[in-house]
Amino acid sequence: KLYSRSFYRLAASHLTPTGVLVTQATSPFYATDAFWCIVNTAGSATLISGGAPLHVLPYHASVPSFGEWGFLLVSLQPLDPRRITLTIPTRFLTPEVVPSLFVFPKDIGPRRTPINRIDDLVLVQLYEQAYKRYNR
Repeated sequence: KLYSRSFYRLAASHLTPTGVLVTQATSPFYATDAFWCIVNTAGSATLISGGAPLHVLPYHASVPSFGEWGFLLVSLQPLDPRRITLTIPTRFLTPEVVPSLFVFPKDIGPRRTPINRIDDLVLVQLYEQAYKRYNR
C-alpha cells in the first residue's frame, strides 16, 4: 500500500506548495521494473482536490550496503535538478555529482510499467520477477 497511487495522493495532500516528498524506491539495477513502477505510480497520482498532477523526479545513488539504489522527489511544482545546490557540508556528495544522480544508463532507464493500485498490487509481482532473475 505504501507505493500505491492512493498513498501518493494522500501524501501529496500534506505537502505545502513548495514542499517535496522524498522516498526510497528500491534498486533500479536489481528490480528495474519495480523501480519504474514506483516512479510511474507516483507520476499517475493527482491531488484529491483539484486533480493537479504530481511532479516526480527519480534519482539514484550507490549506497555501500545496498548497491545501486533509487529514490524519488515528489512535488506539487515542477522540479529542476539543475537548481539543486548544496547548502550544508556533506561527506560524499559534491556539486559536480548532483546532476549525475538524475541520469539513468540505458539498461536501467525509464520504462513503461503498470500502475500500482490498492486494488491491483502489481508491484509485488514485479518484485517477485526481479527476485527470481537474480536468485536462480
